[in-house]
Amino acid sequence: MYKVHGYVDGVKKFDRLMSHLPRLSDTIRFTGDCPKNDTYGTVTEVIWCMDEPNCPKEWQRINLRIEMEKNEKQGATPTG
Repeated sequence: MYKVHGYVDGVKKFDRLMSHLPRLSDTIRFTGDCPKNDTYGTVTEVIWCMDEPNCPKEWQRINLRIEMEKNEKQGATPTG
């Protein structure tokens, strides 16, 4: 398991446990109040925190740096 902190445009957006990680340049969708208001971000950096003192040894701590994309994807249907 990975304990992931996601930073969107420099602001911490989420803190969660994940069994899989997005890769560099992957797109992440953030749900809005309806599908046309969903927003998207691109992973620009994956940071492995190798010496996190409060992280159980079964987990690995990760920081994701994400930049929000422009509005061209809003309301679009993902294409796999």
